[in-house]
Amino acid sequence: MRWISAARSSAGGRSQNEDSLLEWVRDRKGCYVVADGMGGHCGGEVASSIVTTAFTTAFAAVEPLSHASLTKVLLHTHDEVRRAQHEMHTLSQMSSTVVALCRQDENVLWGHVGDSRLYHLREGRIIEHTRDHSVCQSLVDRGEIMLQDIRFHEDRSQLLSGIGMMGELREEVLHKSCAVQPGDAFLLCTDGWWEYVIEPEIEVDYMKSQTPSEWLSRMEDRIVRQAQAGHDNYSAIAVWVESESECE
Repeated sequence: MRWISAARSSAGGRSQNEDSLLEWVRDRKGCYVVADGMGGHCGGEVASSIVTTAFTTAFAAVEPLSHASLTKVLLHTHDEVRRAQHEMHTLSQMSSTVVALCRQDENVLWGHVGDSRLYHLREGRIIEHTRDHSVCQSLVDRGEIMLQDIRFHEDRSQLLSGIGMMGELREEVLHKSCAVQPGDAFLLCTDGWWEYVIEPEIEVDYMKSQTPSEWLSRMEDRIVRQAQAGHDNYSAIAVWVESESECE
């Protein structure tokens, strides 16, 4: 099988882009990382950059890929941001979300902290997605609001955990690796992306697209049309798994 990917990142309606994306691939191993920085005064930009760099550096040394080893990568990434906070006192409040898709041979694991999301599609349908570490997700879990209500809730941006945030890190990693199939697709994105592209639209745009780049372009068109003035940065990585016969 062959893995192909595309990425997109924009400042949106803001003056500065605090998102960071990074892809690291070597032979039959790779990872795709999306981070959304927070902290103001350049803190978010610095935090997300530290997150993607620290994550990929730690992942490169992982062997084999497992729930335990990916958890250690996330904890290491958290420690790196915390260390930078102490070294750069003006950025002591910086933090970031992270969502990462990691692969070894034909198996994948993913992990995340915060409200950047991963969607796993098979045969054009979303079969799995991450759960936000946020106040709104807690309201969904308690049955007080519906999942779709998160996008427009007044507390949507309040996170319960983030890389570099004080308190216990609520990292979440898939417990068992998932074997991919030809035709599988993954979307990793910040909240500035998924806020304006709902799940049925993710599926529709995937079915209409011939490449990961085209898929991202179709979704980005929706963001541009629907987003209000001053809207958040938005970023995404799309990853497709193809059979060797499709590549010939």
